[in-house]
Amino acid sequence: MLDLKDKKIIYELGLNARITNKALAKKIMLSESSTIPRINRLFEEEILLGTHTLIDNSKMGYQGYRLYFKFFSTTPKEENEILEWLKNNPSVSVLARCFGFFDVAVMSWVKERALFDNLITFLKENFRDKITNLEISLYCETYHFNRDYLFENSPKQRKMIKTGEGKIESYDKLDEKILNLLYDDARKNIIDLSSKLNTPPRTISYRIKQLEKKGIIAGYNINLQTKKIGYTYYKLNIILSKNAKFSDILNFAISNKNVIYLDRTIGVYDLQLNIEIKDNEELQKVIEKIKTTFGGIKELSWFQIDKYLKIVYI
Repeated sequence: MLDLKDKKIIYELGLNARITNKALAKKIMLSESSTIPRINRLFEEEILLGTHTLIDNSKMGYQGYRLYFKFFSTTPKEENEILEWLKNNPSVSVLARCFGFFDVAVMSWVKERALFDNLITFLKENFRDKITNLEISLYCETYHFNRDYLFENSPKQRKMIKTGEGKIESYDKLDEKILNLLYDDARKNIIDLSSKLNTPPRTISYRIKQLEKKGIIAGYNINLQTKKIGYTYYKLNIILSKNAKFSDILNFAISNKNVIYLDRTIGVYDLQLNIEIKDNEELQKVIEKIKTTFGGIKELSWFQIDKYLKIVYI
């Protein structure tokens, strides 16, 4: 069972997973010797599954595409065949098995549109009779929020990080190596990075600061197993009944402390909300609030991520 200090640790690591143990202890008003065992316990109990670096690929010249589909009249063997093909395709950056309205979610980060076009063409030519509800959208931006729902009295001003649609910044092979090492372990220290890359610690530290300054590194976050703290992660895809300004949609996301991501894409949906809530009753409250705020919902689909099969952002 989480107490208030545990929740504060999760919250502060969500704001900045690279925070030092000393600084974190000060934030939650505990001694460092008391804070470290709490952090370790959160990892041991798999409440925290890890930490990751939030990379803004758009600043590196990548364009993002999203692909959703559902299997149609397939055997488990046929489904695995399709998933394995996607997993081994270099144009697939993120591959997830889902349940709900979609069975599979794909994110493709490519520098040339033709690479994604080839992916879709092959998928249709070879598996068209095995998939349905195929939906494609062009990724524009994501607005990232912290888990303010952990506390009854959440901050008046929610911290927001925006990624996507950024101007391209310069970077080199060493930067790429640093990003690859930090992606799935944001708390990896400078000495370890220095040893792995055979590069002086001062150089590593400087490069990280430059990547942060350029916005290529947008932040550092956590991988939280929400079910362990009594919450469920939903992806809501919504088409509104009436036209709405994106600024109004963004304000809605900011005002709802259960929204952890808002995606803006060019595609079918007006809203793509990522929310973490306790139960179906809370889900219905969110849906009713959307209806009230925007004058109704024309179409709603939701799904949950069951398992990530591939995550490669660079």
